[in-house]
Amino acid sequence: MPSPSRVASRHLEAVSEFLDDTGVPDKLPFAPNQYFVGGKDVPLHLLDATRAREKGIHNARVFMWQAYNGDAPRRKPISIRPTGHGRFEVLDGNSTYANAVASQWPSIRAEVVEDVMGHTASSTTDLDLVRVDVQRAGFSTGPMMRNLSRGLPHDPREVVGAEVVLSGTPESLLSRAAMDRALTEARRAGVYASSARRKNNPYRDPQGRLVVTFIVE
Repeated sequence: MPSPSRVASRHLEAVSEFLDDTGVPDKLPFAPNQYFVGGKDVPLHLLDATRAREKGIHNARVFMWQAYNGDAPRRKPISIRPTGHGRFEVLDGNSTYANAVASQWPSIRAEVVEDVMGHTASSTTDLDLVRVDVQRAGFSTGPMMRNLSRGLPHDPREVVGAEVVLSGTPESLLSRAAMDRALTEARRAGVYASSARRKNNPYRDPQGRLVVTFIVE
């Protein structure tokens, strides 16, 4: 499976024709204070993307240019989390990060949302994967109309998220470790997601396992 950074680069190349139509320069000027409110400067080479979607990168580039020119509010810094050995993964702001990479910025404004990635052994070993159901855009009205209104093509095969079902103890299923495990399993299935939330409370499936379904996007 290609790395998230390579995925981001591939998607940037794929949407270059759309980005050129916006009137935004090929490279956004490096001026952090004109794009962001707060945060600290983190070198781009220490960051790894967790998601890359064409329309998200396209929209972020337009919004960033508007903020630079004072035509839109500045945004909060991207959210990152340590993954060890001095590196971080991008939790929120993957499209902003992708545009910074394309513009060859040396750094980006970011906020660390967790001090350490991972949890105690007991919280993770009590969890087992039941299944991962990858969700695609399909022909649902909402995504289609949203893309059309923005002048973007609609690809029904586009991966938009996943539903991850985990089994375990009540405590483990309601822990933050469970949401992190759901994110990890979705990414292994090719979904570059940045958030997970519980769809339901723990319940017994037909096999008698205590399970929870997580929506990962």
